[in-house]
Amino acid sequence: MTSSRIEPLPGYTPAIGRLVGMLAWSRRTLLDAVEGLTRAELDHLHDARSNSIGALLAHAAAVERWHQILTFEEREPTAEEQGPLLAALDLGEAGRRQLRGRELDGYLGELATVRAATLAALAARDDAWLEAPLAAAPEKNAHWAWFHVAEDEISHRGQIRWLRARLPGRASVEVPPTASPRALVETWIERFNAGDAEGLAALYAEDAVNHQVTRDPVRGREAIRAMFAAEFAAAEMVCLPEAIHEAGDVVALEWRDPLGLRGCGFFTVVAGRIVHQRGYWDELAFLRMHGLPIR
Repeated sequence: MTSSRIEPLPGYTPAIGRLVGMLAWSRRTLLDAVEGLTRAELDHLHDARSNSIGALLAHAAAVERWHQILTFEEREPTAEEQGPLLAALDLGEAGRRQLRGRELDGYLGELATVRAATLAALAARDDAWLEAPLAAAPEKNAHWAWFHVAEDEISHRGQIRWLRARLPGRASVEVPPTASPRALVETWIERFNAGDAEGLAALYAEDAVNHQVTRDPVRGREAIRAMFAAEFAAAEMVCLPEAIHEAGDVVALEWRDPLGLRGCGFFTVVAGRIVHQRGYWDELAFLRMHGLPIR
């Protein structure tokens, strides 16, 4: 069972342990997002101004290394240290030129090496250090610096998922085989908002059941695909998540839409696919909002 608790971890002081848990979660979801990518896919540029997925992986490692120097060594990086990091930190044109030609294992090895150094250094420090102003940047403390490392990685993971879904030759139906139940539901939201019935259907087991409680249950992947296709053709629907809670194999999603409709859904995920979904929402209000016939 995947833990969804933020709590102290063995080997660290309490606040640092909680921070390490957040860093570990963001890294796990990043690795899920790039699993199985080829060198060509890592180098692919969606358009002339895009960053490649490989460049975004290099960026994650460079940001972490920069903050190691800033927080653990309590100084700004030297010009010699900055040189190898700048293309990955700044991305843009330099990143498009320089950050190419590496296999996935090379990027992942660099991320793992940098993270091992981070964890060893955090284990040697305490919560007082975490909250104290940084010598090289007194307007910040180490807690903020390492929060920034995590949130920056999460932000770029979202970009990677977007880019991966649009890689040439990869269908939108691809699902990372090790995706956690929560990550699978986050992918469900992305595909729902894209109106992607095929991609949504791929998230369900062959014999899955989707039961929106105002209607009869829909059974089987193909029937679920047809249901979504019909609904997307009838109305423009948007799912804005307000809260996502993961408990073992079950994920609860609380949502709203831009018109003010609210609801919640419960997803049971087994072996990386949704086997059962139950949704609660006001169908009458939905039909009226979209000018659809009352059933």
